[in-house]
Amino acid sequence: MAAVKLTCHPGEPLALNSFQNVSGSSKKQRSAWIPDQVRNDKTVVIVGPTASGKTNLAIKLAQKFNGEIISADSRAIYKGMDIGTAKPTADDRSQVKHWGIDLVEPDERFTVADFQKYANKKIAEIRARGKVPFLVGGSGLYVDSIIFDYEFGNDADQKLRTQLDKMTVEELQNYCKKYNIILPENHKNKRYLVRAIERQNVVKNTRQKIRDDVIVVGILVDGDELRKRLEIRSERMFCDELYGETKKLAATKLAAALKLQHTVMQ
Repeated sequence: MAAVKLTCHPGEPLALNSFQNVSGSSKKQRSAWIPDQVRNDKTVVIVGPTASGKTNLAIKLAQKFNGEIISADSRAIYKGMDIGTAKPTADDRSQVKHWGIDLVEPDERFTVADFQKYANKKIAEIRARGKVPFLVGGSGLYVDSIIFDYEFGNDADQKLRTQLDKMTVEELQNYCKKYNIILPENHKNKRYLVRAIERQNVVKNTRQKIRDDVIVVGILVDGDELRKRLEIRSERMFCDELYGETKKLAATKLAAALKLQHTVMQ
């Protein structure tokens, strides 16, 4: 397994020659890791904060090394949620084949175990075509399930999920404390708390050793530059009719609820 970090300074675009090997090898060695290690028996995993340029970098690398991209975003799996989840654009997807996007309807259940099964299947298919799989995240638990090769128990307890969904943030925090579950970094976010609890379904999760067939690339962006990018992205979302997309999703959900109610009353 190779671990690599890519530093992006203010105002600079991501460049393929900006890679640095974390192990601290010589400059010549640092610039040589890409052709030496990117083969179709490896999975290149690109991680980094929101708006750090993961999609842009993945497309460049996939084009250079004949690859295909698997999205590891837990919201991009949903159909109709394009603007709010900042999915790769139609132009992005025309340049390189993308997987893991628009898999289910917003009201359908899709767990991390489902994603792991899907992603591992796509990785095998991409390699069988003689291409390099690029996993781009995204959601930490989705990425970890692949690179740490999590082993999951039986299908998640739906009764527990229903119970958790009804709990407040404070109740979820207390649940974590009661059962010695480490609070997530964003412990005021309900979705993060539920995920932390659901991690307990992982049977084997040492997080000590990354799979040997994985190359992890982490993107680091200057704090001021990242904030600027986030502001631009947020403004662009609203210019791209985020309100309209949200209104349409809400109407679809209401229509589904009314249909269910009508069915029950018959």
